[in-house]
Amino acid sequence: MTDVARRHMTHIATPVFAESVETLRAMVIDAIDAGATLIELRLDLMWEIDDEDVRLAIENFPAHVRFILTCRSAAEGGEGTLSDLERVERLAHLADAADFIDVELATWRSPEARSVIEPALARLSSSRTTKPSEITAIGPRSGLILSMHDFQGRPKSLMSDILACAEEKACAIIKVVWQPMSVRACFEAFELLRNSAKPMIALCLGELGQLSRLWAPRFDAFASFLALDEQHASAPGQLTIAAARDIYRWDALSSASKLFGVIGHPVAHSLSPKLHNRVFAAESIDAAYGQFDVAPSYEAFKALMVDIEARPWVGLCGFSVTAPHKENALRYLKEVGGDIDPLAATIGAVNTLRFDAETGWRGINTDAPGAWQALSAAMADKQRDACEIKRALVLGAGGAARAIVSVLIKNKIDVVVANRDMGRAETLVEAVGGRACPWDQRTEQGFDLLVNGTPVGQVPDADACPWPADVPMKPDAVVFDTVYRPHETKLLKLAEAAGALTVPGLSMLVAQAELQFVEWWGRAPAAGVYDQAAEQVLASID
Repeated sequence: MTDVARRHMTHIATPVFAESVETLRAMVIDAIDAGATLIELRLDLMWEIDDEDVRLAIENFPAHVRFILTCRSAAEGGEGTLSDLERVERLAHLADAADFIDVELATWRSPEARSVIEPALARLSSSRTTKPSEITAIGPRSGLILSMHDFQGRPKSLMSDILACAEEKACAIIKVVWQPMSVRACFEAFELLRNSAKPMIALCLGELGQLSRLWAPRFDAFASFLALDEQHASAPGQLTIAAARDIYRWDALSSASKLFGVIGHPVAHSLSPKLHNRVFAAESIDAAYGQFDVAPSYEAFKALMVDIEARPWVGLCGFSVTAPHKENALRYLKEVGGDIDPLAATIGAVNTLRFDAETGWRGINTDAPGAWQALSAAMADKQRDACEIKRALVLGAGGAARAIVSVLIKNKIDVVVANRDMGRAETLVEAVGGRACPWDQRTEQGFDLLVNGTPVGQVPDADACPWPADVPMKPDAVVFDTVYRPHETKLLKLAEAAGALTVPGLSMLVAQAELQFVEWWGRAPAAGVYDQAAEQVLASID
């Protein structure tokens, strides 16, 4: 075990539970080595270990590591059949071995339970001291955590309950956790942290709430709960310590960090966080990049934009925009009078947003130049010239397809667009050029270049393919798939088997991402930094 404290203003709190004292101690060691500075002992998840063995498991750890005792009630996500009184009696019995006791506000309101807990608070470990060279954390080193958990939604009594906790003299830390209805709930969590009268933990559950965990240090949270590994997550959406530190830049976050993200639905598959965060790190930029899963409607997209405008203190400065929101982004910029790059206006889709509280929104499209760069580079590697392409078949009519069609038309290429919704294909070609054909006639079109601009074949449906396996491709064709996860899609495998030249979606992602960086920071990144980051990302997921 490494006995070196890491300087965090916000604790990494990690729940641990096991079936034996040996395994429990090993998990504590692993959690500390991974970066945890606050260990939550989930007593309700390990009835097999008696109290004396719990003490044995947590003896002789560095002073900068703190321990929370939790015996969660079934009503708030715990396991077991003990009564409230029996639960708090176990917490009280072990109080001298830990630094914090976590008690639900609902339990604390019981005079009987409180009469057991209050004397125990005085017996919380006071012998553990922290050297100046060790961790500096926000808030007290020990005390009572009053907590509230709602796995159904935002509790109606949230604000009054927080006020009640703040008014409790015995309460050292306030903890609130709830199930969000949208990613915008994370903004409320940040606002609670910002305005809390006492040190606080404010987290939203599930994928929609992940930003509340990842960006907690940006808003001086007392702690954020991160799992040692996926098997030991104690709540929905609880990311691992490794993911927070290695992918999302936990260690680099400060109250001045600028924040970015990808907006789409779904976005769990997106490699953009891994890519941009690696580049931010390589460029020594004080910034972090996350994911915003936003329901497909324009109303949902607009609500996010409005919330961002209303909270400039959050520090959000820019976004990548992916399906299905590229056209929604353009619509919103038109509605609020934002600065729209002429190319994005021509294409009818925005894939990059920049926000400034004083100047407002700006939108551009990096898909079109990024796609052409990727196509040209792939062909040049095979001693071929992109200008030799005369006919192209583009599958799809969304934002990426619109961008690619526009750049192909600009380069004098005859384009046919096939889409399941013929009306959308016709709308696209009316706006940027080319001609439309029904989806079931796509295999009848001649082409030098085939582009998949749909999400078909994307993780988790990697076995899907927008092209029938029994319809052969010409060996001298070029096949370009905008899907980048998996790196080698089923479509590209079919093309390779036919001898066609293939262009993977990751090459377009890298090219357009580099152009996004220029838009956000007003300068180009170091040469090759995005290519190197992409190679590292691929190595991490293969």
